[in-house]
This record gives sequence, structure tokens and C-alpha cells, in this order.
Amino acid sequence: MAKDNWVKIYKNRAKEYIPGPSNRNKEQVLRIYHQNICGLGSKTNDLLISLSPSLPHIVCLTEHHLSQFQLQLITLDNYILGAEFSRQSFLKEGVCIFIQKHLPFTIINIEKFCKDKELEACAARFDSLSFKICVVTIYRSPNGDLQSFIRGLDDIINKVYKPGVHVTICGDININYLTESKEKHELNNMLNSYNLVSVINFPTRIKNNSSTTIDTIFLDVSKLGTYTTYPMVNGLSDHDAQLLELNVGNSRNNKNKNQIFNYKKNRLIHN
Repeated sequence: MAKDNWVKIYKNRAKEYIPGPSNRNKEQVLRIYHQNICGLGSKTNDLLISLSPSLPHIVCLTEHHLSQFQLQLITLDNYILGAEFSRQSFLKEGVCIFIQKHLPFTIINIEKFCKDKELEACAARFDSLSFKICVVTIYRSPNGDLQSFIRGLDDIINKVYKPGVHVTICGDININYLTESKEKHELNNMLNSYNLVSVINFPTRIKNNSSTTIDTIFLDVSKLGTYTTYPMVNGLSDHDAQLLELNVGNSRNNKNKNQIFNYKKNRLIHN
């Protein structure tokens, strides 16, 4: 099948997997959303509409394009701004994490590891669930130095990686995880030392006849129970979003029940 045809199929089929109200116990499922939003300022209402009816507990955004002051003025109903990073020397880009108001969290200060273009990151830890989880949101510019990015991310993980804390990393890293490359191999070498692997295998940026997975989510799947990943196509950016659903009620059992969207076969598969 020609690439442009399966791209169209993926775009159409992905919409079928946008989850509505979960039939699972809502207290047992943690929903984490990531999207390169390509400018948040004028998109807040549309973003909220696209997230309904089952609002994610944690919304991670890259390329918010706002200063720290501007970001503090952003209002997302039902959410508060948790962690954030805004560029100091250049315009645009930046990362942030919005968190549902009822969910307690702790901001982890990782600003000293950040540098405009090379590694932009923020982190929050959640201790009130059945297991502790630290969510890190990251962005790397296509022009950012790869080795500096890997060293900085290694430092961040080393800081937040503690016994009993599950680390989840999501973001736009501008390394295509649909294909093999030296950059992917070098990053994986570092991440594998923490047992972190990518759980996104569908395209997140489709443009003309090109499809890439430069946005991804990294988990330690050996310590998690069931999880599901979905593509979410909302038209708010040239990057499609990713939704991760974690079963926080059972972090070690049922490891054979994980699901992920298989874009080549256009269906959900079990791992």
C-alpha cells in the first residue's frame, strides 16, 4: 500500500481509539497526555474540548511558546499549572505540566539541567497514588546538541530515579523512533540503564508523505501493570498527541495485558 494511503487510514482510524469514559474503575487508571502544542496561547479552549469527556489527570505540553509570566496567566478549567520551563535566551518552545486540581503533587526542580534548545524539561512527582510516579516532560530542538541532551537527561533521571518511584518521560525529542539511527541507539543506551523503553510505535507527526515518531513516552515496563497508549488526532498542531493510561491499582501483575496502537495493522494489539 502506498504511504499516503496508509497515512490517511491511520488518520481516520486513530480517531476510533480516542477513549471516552472508561469502563474501568476511574480511581485505578491514571491518564497522562502529551502533545507538542506548537503554541498554547490561543488554543486553551480547543484543547479542553479535545480532551473531553475523560479529562487526563496530567497534561504535558511541549512548545508552549510562552514566557514564564505569560504561562502563569494561562487558565485551563479543572487544571492548575504544575511544573514548567520557559526559554531564557530564545523565543518560543518551552515545556509545562498541567495537573487536575484534586491531584496532589510535588514540583521537582530540575532547572539547572536545562538549556535552551538542547534540553528543556520540567518534572512533578505524585505520591498519593497506589505507587509513586514522577512525570518528566522534555523537549529537544532539532538543532540541539545530542550529547548534551543525553548527558542532561541522564542527570535528570539520576535525580528523580529513586527506589519505589516510577519514572515516566514524555516529550518531543526530535529523534524518529519509527526507524533505526545512531541518535536513537545512543539515547536508548542511556535510557536502558534505567530500564526505560519507548511505548509509542505509531506516527506522531505526519506531513505530506512523511511520518515520524519524534514524540514519545518512556516507561519502565518491568515495574508496571497494565497500560495502554493511544494516538489522539485533534488538529491543534502538526504533531498528534499521545495518551497513556496506567493501571495504578496493580503495578507489578498482569504484565502481559498491555496494549498499544499498531498503526501498520490499524488496530490495538496486546503486548
